[in-house]
Amino acid sequence: MARALGFALAFDNRADDPAAVIRSTIGGEGVYLAVEGAGVPQTFVQATTCTARGGCMVILGNPAADVTLPAALISQLMRREVTLVGAWNSDYSAAGNDDDWRAVLGGMAARTIDLEPLISHRVPLRDAADVLRRMRDGSEFFSKVLVYP
Repeated sequence: MARALGFALAFDNRADDPAAVIRSTIGGEGVYLAVEGAGVPQTFVQATTCTARGGCMVILGNPAADVTLPAALISQLMRREVTLVGAWNSDYSAAGNDDDWRAVLGGMAARTIDLEPLISHRVPLRDAADVLRRMRDGSEFFSKVLVYP
């Protein structure tokens, strides 16, 4: 999905170690901006591991479970002077505007932003319980699910 959206450097973090992929692709000690958007403990740890000295990690994904950071990783974050920034309801904006919701809605209305590729499932309400079970079980890929009456 990331490649279909135009991201050339996309990979599956379940199959490949993000730190190794970053080192082999761009070199150096990591990325200067890491955004954790999945809310999965594993991706949180991976994002902190991949953030370079003086870099910033944005916590966007709402955690689905407790996240435990090893003491060695916390020490590395301190030594690398990594900044952790929490974001909630689009209050953090790299673009400098203060209303990302209206900016996105405006882009959708003007058809300059195409969010259609993000929708993985469209299901009628009668099938919602089944889809929610499959999402919970991880039996298939889900991105955004639209439930209609």
